[in-house]
Amino acid sequence: MAPKVVKVRELTELPLTSDEVLALCYPRPSEFELRSRVTELLELGVEELIFDGPVTIGKVPVVGKGCVGIVVKCRIGGEVYALKIRRVDANRDSMEYEANMLKLANSVNVGPRLVKWSKNFLIREFIEGEPIGRWIVYVRDEVALRSVLRELLEQCYRLDSIGLYHAQLSDPSNHVIIDCNQRPHIIDFETASTTSRKSNVTAVTQFFFLRPTEISKKVKSILHSSSNQEILAAAREYKRTRSRSSFSKLLKVLNLT
Repeated sequence: MAPKVVKVRELTELPLTSDEVLALCYPRPSEFELRSRVTELLELGVEELIFDGPVTIGKVPVVGKGCVGIVVKCRIGGEVYALKIRRVDANRDSMEYEANMLKLANSVNVGPRLVKWSKNFLIREFIEGEPIGRWIVYVRDEVALRSVLRELLEQCYRLDSIGLYHAQLSDPSNHVIIDCNQRPHIIDFETASTTSRKSNVTAVTQFFFLRPTEISKKVKSILHSSSNQEILAAAREYKRTRSRSSFSKLLKVLNLT
């Protein structure tokens, strides 16, 4: 489906029943909500919404759809960004929490760069790529797989080091994007926590190496990783100490060094 570009100033001219308005005010458009959100977008400097992506709202394509928001592309000053739109029925009143969590992740060079945010919108760097859940299906190259998983775990370690738990990396399939340079990007910090004692490193390790799935079987086969017992012991030691030395030992056991 070809991308559709709509100028923000023209959104109020569309009928409430249009799919573009539905995406902006999902799932319950109203005249008040539409005008309020258009004003908010203009104050953020958003010039155009670009409807493009693998998911659809009605008949318009979008980048993503979740329980908190709809993600579309937007244009500001000639640059394209990702725009997360708070759902009208979201279980939160503002995008402030997610913006703060992403800003914290950015402080250790993790996650797409936060650009701007407001009550109903979060604007961030747009990462062109595909979810790791799809990427992992066809990857065969040992060097590429090792590089991606090592970098992903390094990012997880940096998040652990500042006490930021992502909370969705126990299945990172749709929460990590692999770009054209084979670099992973962790996205979706809406449920992140700074109070949890859980570890991002061990969550990702369990998914790719310890769960009895076709994915872990494939990963361990390509990388020739150690036994589950050795991996589990190293993961537990890391979770207990959170030290760089225990993290390095885990990488070695996973054959990611």
